[in-house]
Order: sequence, then C-alpha cells, then structure tokens
Amino acid sequence: MNIQTLTSYVRYVSLAAFVSVSYLASAQENFIPGYIITSKGDSISGYLDYRGWTKNPKTIRFKQQADAEAVVYPPSTIDRFGVADEVYVKGAVEIETSARSVNRLTEGAQYQTIEEAVFLLILVDGEKPLYVLKTTAYPDQFYIKGKTGGYDLLRYRKYLVNGRNVAESKGYIQQLKDYLTGCPTIPALIDRSSYQINSIQRIFKTYYTCVGSAATFQGPTSQSKVTYGVIAGASHNALSISGDDGPPDYLLNADFKSMVSFSAGGFIDIKLPKKLNRWSFYNDLTINPSSFSGFYQDYSADELYINYTTTLRFTYLKLSTMIRYQHPLGETASLFVNAGMINGASVTSTVETERFSKSYSTETTTTIPALNSYRKLEQGLAGGLGATFGKFGVEARYERGNGFSSMRGLKTANSRFFALLSYRL
Repeated sequence: MNIQTLTSYVRYVSLAAFVSVSYLASAQENFIPGYIITSKGDSISGYLDYRGWTKNPKTIRFKQQADAEAVVYPPSTIDRFGVADEVYVKGAVEIETSARSVNRLTEGAQYQTIEEAVFLLILVDGEKPLYVLKTTAYPDQFYIKGKTGGYDLLRYRKYLVNGRNVAESKGYIQQLKDYLTGCPTIPALIDRSSYQINSIQRIFKTYYTCVGSAATFQGPTSQSKVTYGVIAGASHNALSISGDDGPPDYLLNADFKSMVSFSAGGFIDIKLPKKLNRWSFYNDLTINPSSFSGFYQDYSADELYINYTTTLRFTYLKLSTMIRYQHPLGETASLFVNAGMINGASVTSTVETERFSKSYSTETTTTIPALNSYRKLEQGLAGGLGATFGKFGVEARYERGNGFSSMRGLKTANSRFFALLSYRL
C-alpha cells in the first residue's frame, strides 16, 4: 500500500465518518437512563431521548420501559428531570429579549422582557442555586432562586447611546452581591465579572469554597469526556510480498508462514460533547512484535543447490488513531465500531537471510542482509468492532499496513487480526 493509495482511503473514510456523524446526530433517537419528577412530587425512573442539548429543550420524550412508547412532556407537566449528568427544572421566568450583537443593538437601557414557561438547566444546586436558559431566539440568561420561591432573572442588557456608543446595564452585579452574602472576597470578584457562563460559575464556586459549603450538584460543561486504560491481546499476523524481477528470489518466492504474537499498551478515549456524545476519538499506543521466517531453495541438482532461510523480525511502537461510535445497551454496557489509521515505528528489527550453499562435497553457510535498506515506519488502516461491560471491553480488530519494504519493485503488506481485551482505569 503506497502513500497515495493510503491518502485516498483516509479521505473516503473521513468523508463517510463526517456524513454519518451529521446524519446520526440530527436524526437518531438516543434513549438513555434518566428520570422525571412529576408535578405531584413522584420520581419516575426510565429512559429519556437525550440529544446532547446545546440549547435548553422545550419538551422532552420519556418512557419508563425501553420497549414502551415515548411520551412528550412540556414544562407544564413535570417539575424536574435528569439525564446524562444534566438536571433541569421547570419555571415560569422573565426572559430579556434584546440582542447583544453590536449590529443589532437598540437605544436605551430599559429592559425588554417577556414571560415563558421553560426548562432551566441547573448549573449549581445548593443553598444558593444558579440556573441558565439557552435558547435559539434569545441570548443566554442566568437565574437565581427568588425569595418567594420562583426564579429571578439576573439582569443584563447591552444597548446604544446616541446611536453609536455601546453601553451595558449590569443589574446582575448588585443582585449577586445581595444573593451571595457572608464572604468578603465575593463583591470584588462580582465587580470584575462578565455576563458569561464561565465567569458566573466561577463566582459561585468561589463563594461555596469561601463559606465552606459544597454544591449538591455541579452542572455540566461542554468539555469532552476523557477516559483511559490499558489494552492487551493476541494477533494473527500474515505477510504478503510481491514485485517484479528486481528483488531477490529468496524474498519474492519464499513461503512466509503466518504467526501469532501478543501486544500490550494503553488507550485514551476522548468522547465528543453534547449531540455527538456517542462518538469519540480513540487512540491506543501499543508494543507489537512480529516475526516471520521464510524458506526458498535455488535447486540445480541433488548435490548442487542453495537454501535461503530469511528471518524478518520487528518490534513496532504503534499508534492507532480511530473514530469510534458507541451504541449503549442499558446503563453499563455498549456496542462499538471504530475505524482509522495506524502508524508504527520500528524500535528493534532483524532483516537477514541465512544462505546455505551445497556444491557436491563443499558446504558453506553465510548470513547476509535480506535487504540493504527497509522502511522504519509502517502506515495503514484499521477497523474493529466490540463491546464494553462496565470497565471491561473486548474487541475484534483488523489492520493492514504497508510493511517494511522501501525498495522500488518490492511491495509488502502486513495483515493482522486482533482479539483484544481492555480495562478502563
């Protein structure tokens, strides 16, 4: 497999993966374990159609059994729901409707609000909770618990003065100072804050640390989830060699037997955030030994022949980089499929041929290089499928690399079938 062919394969694989990601992220149901709390206070466990929301959902789809029909719930029918480390509560809240992009600002500091029933995402839940509302129609809004039990909008508006000067109305500054009392360092931090999720969350984290109280729930961020662990297994390796008349016959015509070897290393799996949470970038770094022995005889007569025994032994430090898709099976198990590239650097190698010559009564044995030069970096493609059960995983994987030959006219290819076992730390 030459570099041009490999590059073409990678382009097709990347295009197919992109199309698959776009389609599945937008169209596929994703029922995973979750719960709802009804307006009567009853907690019901079941499965929620989780879409990795980047905006607060207007409704949710929920079913108690995996094979049941899903029911749609708007904010008017339930008090709270939780799924995938996200918890939402219903609320009838004020929403500031004015734009914040400079080219859409309007004159005046007067707040422009409407009232809607929505699901608020909990960012911090404790004695002093914090909520956020993200919608496609309006800028992000933050809320705190009201004194009468409702939700108070943290007020912020960006506006124009005299048609060209941009100004800000930061009502939330005093609101937070009145809300987060008892910590002397908080007012200065609030004064320096901006109306952004990271800045507001940092205020609350500092407050809870200062007063010695832990938040009972910390809302999620949009960061990717990273897991890592160890991986090991056995592989069945096969070597193919082809070429024209240039390479030596003891390579082209030798019978190289397939062999079994063992590999071990570590992996890191970076799950994509939100809507793409079933997809991840998977990488493992492993030590992979391989050894092949091939025999060829240049026969002229019973007492006149040359035997060639070629040994090809490599130990590769191999990096596998793949895109992985997982399909959950309940809370602790999943099926997965992955595909991508491999890059292996040869850290030790033996490429030699033992030449035994018999000419009637004269016998000589010499050892010669099988090739004067060879490739130290193997590249190829890989694909596999498997399953995870708790912290354990099993996988069947196929790899095909371009082998060791850098000689024009001599093509090599390594094919490997793996049975792998992994453990997440």
